[in-house]
Amino acid sequence: MVILDVIPLVFLPRNQPQIVSYFHSTPLPVGSVVQVLFHNRKIKAVVVASASLAERKLQFKKQADFTLKKIDKVLKKNVTGEHIKKAQELSDYYLISLGLTMRAVFLHPEEKNFKKYISPGPILDLPPLTDKRGRGEIRIVDMRKEIRDANYSIFSRHLKEALQTYDKIIIFIPRKGYANFLRCESCGHMFTCPSCSASLVVHQNLECHHCGYQVPQPKQCPKCKGYNLKGRGVGIEKVETELLKFFNYQNLKAPKIAKLTSESKKIGEDWQILLATQSIFNQNIKVPFLCIMNADALINIPDYSAEEKLLKQTLLLASMSERTIIQTYNPEDPALVAAATGTVDEFWKRELEFRKQFDYPPFTKLIKLTYKNRDARIAKQVAQNMATKLGGVPYPALIFRERGLYVWNVLLKSAPTLNFKPETLNLLRNLPPDWQIDVDPITVV
Repeated sequence: MVILDVIPLVFLPRNQPQIVSYFHSTPLPVGSVVQVLFHNRKIKAVVVASASLAERKLQFKKQADFTLKKIDKVLKKNVTGEHIKKAQELSDYYLISLGLTMRAVFLHPEEKNFKKYISPGPILDLPPLTDKRGRGEIRIVDMRKEIRDANYSIFSRHLKEALQTYDKIIIFIPRKGYANFLRCESCGHMFTCPSCSASLVVHQNLECHHCGYQVPQPKQCPKCKGYNLKGRGVGIEKVETELLKFFNYQNLKAPKIAKLTSESKKIGEDWQILLATQSIFNQNIKVPFLCIMNADALINIPDYSAEEKLLKQTLLLASMSERTIIQTYNPEDPALVAAATGTVDEFWKRELEFRKQFDYPPFTKLIKLTYKNRDARIAKQVAQNMATKLGGVPYPALIFRERGLYVWNVLLKSAPTLNFKPETLNLLRNLPPDWQIDVDPITVV
């Protein structure tokens, strides 16, 4: 009988062993992929070491409650020693479960950017700012001028003209729903989620996009008892409604409209107008005309990298079209101007100067720690205590209450090589399991 040490391809808390032992009748080479029973689940695991039973007897004697289980099945696929080494390096760098990094390397062995597979949040696969892929014309449309010229529609005159000219159009809408929030125009009351510090999004009902809470649309303001309620902002459902109104008003046949959202399973090719949210970034589509509705919604997060992300998203969208228009109430935005004029290098030079001045990446590595608790005072106190221990900065998250939990972050900065003191690294590696750790976070808010 042979004892095999394996890495289970599942998340394991940092305070638990990341490598576990099983027995098998014959030796298996390092890198073999096996199926094991782990916490009553059949999962895949990767063999990283082996030993005879005699070599491990002393270890088993010390662990009185230890029960050795048998390898369930040996699978055909193997991984290389380089892949195992890569997974261990990623686990050490990102201070996360070895099982998660091994799973990412196992499923995507040729990938270079593993961050998107092990990050706590979604990562868009956006092009670098130095990307020189071909793009057509990009034009900024000032929606303030549209209003001054008595066009009160959510569609600019350029978009209205394109709707009657091109046979295929993509309209990119940053937000789902009909409107971003519902407000009482008489007293200013905002309808928010009872479990989250977020506005309810207007669909057929009012919905929270963070916890899924739903409530029927009210007819009356609960604060002033008035009836002057109005949805603000532009969502994909509102654009669809306004499109149908526009073609009806023009006495034109309504085009075939398709919608691409995170809930979309598949879209055909017979559409004339595609309404798309963030899911468009995972598609390979080329059309003659594309419009970005309300580009300002892409930069309403107070994050140091917001302008860079806006530029990358704009350039990627523009690469899908021969002609792109950007509807915005802030036509002087540096990222939008850089996209429209092709002055990306100048934008990035200014951005780097800003990053260096305020000590942000790439001149600094960031680590964001997140703690949640149902008691606001406890959440704040625990975060402050941890910040004191690690020399970080505590602050409430942008959505400071989510699913009934109060959310606090602690931000740490280090040299680009993560040059922390040994005691700080030891604290990070042994954080309690109720802390979430994110190295090189997508956003610091």
